[in-house]
Amino acid sequence: MFLLSLLLIGLAHAGDCALDADGDGYAGSTLAPDGDGACESAGERPPEAVGEDCDDADPDVHPGAPEVVGDLVDDDCDGVVTCFADLDLDGWRTENADPGWYPDLDCEDVGEALATQPTLDCNDGNADTWPGAPEIVGNDFDEDCDGLETCYPDADEDGFRTDEPVVSDDGDCDDPGEAHPDLKAGDCDDTDANIQDDCPPAGSALTGSGCTSTGGRAALQVATAFSFVLATRRRRPC
Repeated sequence: MFLLSLLLIGLAHAGDCALDADGDGYAGSTLAPDGDGACESAGERPPEAVGEDCDDADPDVHPGAPEVVGDLVDDDCDGVVTCFADLDLDGWRTENADPGWYPDLDCEDVGEALATQPTLDCNDGNADTWPGAPEIVGNDFDEDCDGLETCYPDADEDGFRTDEPVVSDDGDCDDPGEAHPDLKAGDCDDTDANIQDDCPPAGSALTGSGCTSTGGRAALQVATAFSFVLATRRRRPC
């Protein structure tokens, strides 16, 4: 931009003024004769101001203008655009702006993102983490960016967990009633710390010592077998 301004100034004739077509106070690349030579009329700037504005059709674009991140417009006429960051390349950007040192006018280089890309990536260093990502149970990591962690339950805290995940109030699985995947699974009664993976089968009961009692079932099986033997004998021919 500076070299262009010098070139345009060199082409200026006496009495020429630089024109500010968009009225933002910065002249574009156009020089035009001025009747009085003062270059003080509306839309006029001194000839040495020629080429200051990189887009003299947009009053929001001029040196020192606020840079709008990720819009592909060089708002402040510094020769580069500022982009959002997607450092892990998962298609989700953060709200943080890229440093803006890329020597081009797009947001298509590695790690750059446009304003139109989805936002709210809570960990831009992990491509498996973004809003809606599959949550891995019990790894103390918030994959789906909802601010919560999913854990296995060990409600009775007997060291045995179930397989039905629960949502933790924080980002870990270290609170009472929560468990990690490495805890032994298969607790068939997570309300009783005395019962883990040896729950009584249907139709049986626990004795006072906590052992499984299937006496009722065994008696039924014996009676059934005895009835079968009797029936067989009755059908035997004389």
